[in-house]
Amino acid sequence: MLHDVKLFNYDLFALWTMRDALEHPLADSVAQNERHNEPTVCSIPAAMRLVEVVGQLMYSWDHEFEHSALAAPGSGGPLWDGKHGFCRERWDLWHQRFDALSTEDWLEGRYRVEARKAADAMSAIEQGS
Repeated sequence: MLHDVKLFNYDLFALWTMRDALEHPLADSVAQNERHNEPTVCSIPAAMRLVEVVGQLMYSWDHEFEHSALAAPGSGGPLWDGKHGFCRERWDLWHQRFDALSTEDWLEGRYRVEARKAADAMSAIEQGS
């Protein structure tokens, strides 16, 4: 993701990972966890790594992906109805969601730790900009 490779849209995959991890209500995550289908929960470590590796870059991104009635690759999960791409407001939502996930008792400890690390990294990125 740190290279300017024109053959692969890394930023879109980053957006999808962040959306899967952070743009669904906690109640949905609990229901998924109880069904042993954890896409939201399992995305938390991947989203945290994205913040760790390319967080500063993601923080600077402000662009929208083309969308139509048939395809909206940059659209949001149930908690996001804004820009179909990256913007400061979406970053703020992700930061709030990491904060919230880091204190949820139902969430396994390792996921809470990952969420706290990500929230702290995001705070550091924001303060450094």
